[in-house]
Amino acid sequence: MDDAAYISSLIEKARVAQAAFEKAFDQQAVDAILRDMAKVTFTRAEELARLAVEETRMGNYESKVKKIQGKSRR
Repeated sequence: MDDAAYISSLIEKARVAQAAFEKAFDQQAVDAILRDMAKVTFTRAEELARLAVEETRMGNYESKVKKIQGKSRR
């Protein structure tokens, strides 16, 4: 499978998942799920930053921790 076909398949899977999510949850439930995701992201910011720096070999660990924590607070 070439890159374009692979990306197209991922987009289609995301659309199917989004449609299922929209049918399964009302706005209040979606808000609660996203709040929980943000809390986990904030709590695990150090681990996520370490993984990001190791995987990409880009950036600075301390800056990534702050960035992840800042983005998860919004």
